[in-house]
Amino acid sequence: MTEMTRPAPVPTPGTDPPRSGGSWGLAVNASDARDPWERLEMAAGHRDWFAWHDGRRGLSYVAWGAVARFSPRGPDRFAQVRDWIAPLVDRLPAEAPGLMGALPLAVGGFSFTPRCAEPGPLWGRWPDGAFIVPETIVARHPTGTSVTATLRPPRGWRVPSATDPQPNRAGPRLTTVESREHYEQLVTATVRRIDAGGLEKAVIARPATILASDRRRFDPIAVLRALRDGHPRAVCFAMARGGEVFLGASPETLVAMHGGLLATQAVAGTTKADEDEGGARLRRSAKDEHEHVLVVQSIERALGPLCDDLTVGPRRLARAGDVHHIVTGIDATPRTGTTVLDAVAALHPTAALCGTPRHEAAAWIAEREGFDRGWYGAPIGWLGPDGDGVFAVAIRSALLSDHVATAFVGAGIVHGSSPAAEWEETEAKLGPVRRALDAGLAVDRTPGTHAEPTAVSMQGGPP
Repeated sequence: MTEMTRPAPVPTPGTDPPRSGGSWGLAVNASDARDPWERLEMAAGHRDWFAWHDGRRGLSYVAWGAVARFSPRGPDRFAQVRDWIAPLVDRLPAEAPGLMGALPLAVGGFSFTPRCAEPGPLWGRWPDGAFIVPETIVARHPTGTSVTATLRPPRGWRVPSATDPQPNRAGPRLTTVESREHYEQLVTATVRRIDAGGLEKAVIARPATILASDRRRFDPIAVLRALRDGHPRAVCFAMARGGEVFLGASPETLVAMHGGLLATQAVAGTTKADEDEGGARLRRSAKDEHEHVLVVQSIERALGPLCDDLTVGPRRLARAGDVHHIVTGIDATPRTGTTVLDAVAALHPTAALCGTPRHEAAAWIAEREGFDRGWYGAPIGWLGPDGDGVFAVAIRSALLSDHVATAFVGAGIVHGSSPAAEWEETEAKLGPVRRALDAGLAVDRTPGTHAEPTAVSMQGGPP
């Protein structure tokens, strides 16, 4: 998907940087919450809320309220967010970085690509990027300490009003879910394009619309908890926007920066866990090895101008839900002045979600994939007051809106890819999201409705 030029965002009340005059107040106190997610119901009572659980790094938090908002637009959106947050950091108390530690100052994410036009009907409320500075954060540090952080704006600061874009009503509310035949035809065409030269890999994704029928709806908190219960080592995330919730359990960290160190990982090469005991088949697969090497090389090229002492770790196998992945950790020392957003801009989209070469793969996806990825496969995470932060790749994810959920999955296509095997891979990746959605079914309490037991039904998939 190509990055296309778009006008810079027009400032609106509440989205501009903090005004001069006065500092922001910050209070950080011990919390009695052993698990910050005990506060999810409280958070969901607010218009803006964000949840995060990083199983590998041990940071978990729930954030709600908004004392500032910003929605960047266009190909320089990462720099726009960096420039927006900098004046706010300057107004924080001098002790803020020490008090906050690894806590976020701002939370949010981006779309997979900036749009040259309005987003489609599915992603109408989700712009090129959206960040908030939360009023309250309840967090549990990797050390086991639980805290509550509250940020208070300076006197005279006007809390921004909500200006969410409305869904595009020109088309149907539900996307058309493609058939297995259509997906396999697209994989076949992609393999032919690769064999013709100039393209080594392209990631082909697909949406799956899942309906909760019989007067039921999806409870995002129950779905989110089910995802964390099933994937305690993943990055589990949720962001609420305009009455919708985008959530997931990602096995892939795009970038983490803290204390002068940068870490990322290459996650590529996949087999179904129930058909590959211990990952033996994955270890022997030349196709998956080739796909993985392409991702590692793309990360090395992206980080080279920003970092020193880049170290590629050994390959290992990791289970993520119903699949095995090949994973390689990559560590580096960011050069002076490099922020986590600089690394995000350099890395996204990686070959794991786009392809190689990046430009050619993006062009092929934009031409052939046939749907707006929205925030699927894009960076989602948080920014600290010192330029550090963590962003995950928003995969194994779904967009929830009452009784409708749209899940997203993809597979990396290279020379030798089998269309049938790639379809089965995407089905395996859907498994954890399906189960979490099933666990998150709730009775619709809207007056006049009558709930009956029901199963989750999925259009476009197998029975």
